[in-house]
Amino acid sequence: MTADISGQWRWIFWINFPFCALGLVGIQVCLTLEKRSGDKWARLRKFDWVGTVLFVGGLTTFLVPLSWGL
Repeated sequence: MTADISGQWRWIFWINFPFCALGLVGIQVCLTLEKRSGDKWARLRKFDWVGTVLFVGGLTTFLVPLSWGL
């Protein structure tokens, strides 16, 4: 005689909701952000676009073959 547990394994994912709620509350309580000075275009000019493109490109070339199982 085997037990039918086909629908019961999904309940284990409900454990994530209390941790998510705790994280959302913790962010609101502990995180303090300071307003940056300057206008939007000055901040965009200071942004590291080359580093961002290299990081996203490198991460993509690592994760795509990993997810395809190659």
